[in-house]
Amino acid sequence: MISILMGEGFEEIEAITVYDVVKRIGKKAQFVSIGDDVTVRGSNGAEMRCDKCISDFTLDDVDALVLPGGLPGASNLGKSTEVKAIIGEAVQNKLYVAAICAAPLFVIDKMEEFHGKNVCLYPDLAGELENTNYKEADVLVDGRLITGKGPSKAMKFALSILENVYGKAVAEEAAEDLLFED
Repeated sequence: MISILMGEGFEEIEAITVYDVVKRIGKKAQFVSIGDDVTVRGSNGAEMRCDKCISDFTLDDVDALVLPGGLPGASNLGKSTEVKAIIGEAVQNKLYVAAICAAPLFVIDKMEEFHGKNVCLYPDLAGELENTNYKEADVLVDGRLITGKGPSKAMKFALSILENVYGKAVAEEAAEDLLFED
């Protein structure tokens, strides 16, 4: 299962694209609110009803965690001790962690588990990285860390998650069904 952690102010296209692509291949995906309410508002005002709150979340049956960008969504993810604990546990369990747009700065760069890793992110934020290495790319994979540049790269990011978690053939079939051209 792919679990998408949702902070107030998340980037809608980044969260929903991953969910949609995963569901299209017949795999499970869920939205997890990092707050006490299952309803979370995106950075552009869309309200999302999540499947559960973080207080009810475990890594059972989870293959990957996804951290959408958006502001203040990514910042809210980075401020959450529960989010950091779950990501730390995911790393220990050798699960994939995927972060896009501002999330590599506000979450990944701040966590010791990822220090020294290569990341891509929203280019205007690259100069603020302190503990990770910026690489110009649409999507970048460094071990079990997948990072993406931003909203326009959400489909490529989602397909990279599929490829790494479920295999290249699954990702290629999904890309073909979606009429995706790189």
